[in-house]
Amino acid sequence: MKPCQSFRCLAQSLIGCLIAGTPLIAGQLPGPPDVAGYGTQVAIDGDTAVVGAPGEATALGTYVGAAYVYRRSGDSWVQEAKLTSIAPGASYAFGTSVAIDGNLIAVGAGSSVASISSGSVEFFLRNGTTWQWASLFKPDPAPTYFGRLIAMDNGILAVGDSTANLAAGRVLIYQVNGGSPTGPQFVEASDGAAGDSFGASLALKGSRLVVGAPYHDTDGKADAGAAYLFDVGSLTTFQLAKLKPTDGKASDFFGYAVAVDEQRVLVGAPNQSRGGMIDGAAYLFSPNPG
Repeated sequence: MKPCQSFRCLAQSLIGCLIAGTPLIAGQLPGPPDVAGYGTQVAIDGDTAVVGAPGEATALGTYVGAAYVYRRSGDSWVQEAKLTSIAPGASYAFGTSVAIDGNLIAVGAGSSVASISSGSVEFFLRNGTTWQWASLFKPDPAPTYFGRLIAMDNGILAVGDSTANLAAGRVLIYQVNGGSPTGPQFVEASDGAAGDSFGASLALKGSRLVVGAPYHDTDGKADAGAAYLFDVGSLTTFQLAKLKPTDGKASDFFGYAVAVDEQRVLVGAPNQSRGGMIDGAAYLFSPNPG
């Protein structure tokens, strides 16, 4: 991997389905009735899917939250578990974020209540066909709204902290072993500035972490946005590339959403406009050959 200039934009403005014909719906998850916020965040790994429902109400009040786990069985999906916090409470918003890595599920609670605004992440381990609560993780001191945005893969947990350092932002990296995180390492943009909101979006695949900074001023264009690719698989994290579109404009918010696999990075710019119309765009990046 070559640094910085090694990634090029393969395609831009990816609109609609890229595959000819009618998109195939492989199945619909049998969600619970009348649950507020069901589907706010989702995650999938193989034949297991997790759906966050941070608005679910209980006798404790509103926005207590829950997460639902589904397993594919043949051509259908069946509910395998309902996950709840070990210490539930009104406005806790358990299920604000979800992630799955093999037999480990992480569920974030990013409460907006001032007294518990730091949030937390709880872990659940699969045991056969059941999911058992493993631990509750909340660093001390905890960043504001800790747990609102998470990603997990290959034994690594990434937690977005876009409000840190006057909203310049950062990402906290933890090594996770059976629901026992160690760390953190701090990941920041090489050219970050106050108000960038680095960490407002993130995605993790293997050791590759992509982080969005949708309010970064790129090439003198206010809030044009940027995305950054890192290697976080060793004791020292390092930045591989800064990604930006060739046609970026002010207030595009490039980096508002991101996705990554072994060879490609996809970045959303929901405010991008063409011909005077704000209709958004997505940009696909891949390493240059060689």
